[in-house]
Amino acid sequence: MNTFANDIAAEQYLKYQEEGFTMPVGSILAKESITVSIKKKKARPGPLLMMTKMEAGSIPETNDWLYTGIQPNGKTMKVKQSFCHDCHEPYEDSDFLAYPIEEVRLGQ
Repeated sequence: MNTFANDIAAEQYLKYQEEGFTMPVGSILAKESITVSIKKKKARPGPLLMMTKMEAGSIPETNDWLYTGIQPNGKTMKVKQSFCHDCHEPYEDSDFLAYPIEEVRLGQ
């Protein structure tokens, strides 16, 4: 997956800091995804998955992250916030961000 960060997020995100920080309000991270058809043995674009850091206290159940997604056809996905945040929960020390392992990071 490719990860994109807006200008607000980029400075902090690209440090790949493992703990002890909070992303700035207005940070937007977007990840491209692919889906693979085992039957057809083909890969195709999957949803664009995004998370936006909102104002402190605005979404306490997700620590102020808003999770959204857009299908390849441009339609907005209906996303249960808990569905996304439950996977991010173990990364509390890094403001709920899970970084790719160093071996697959292409750079800044």
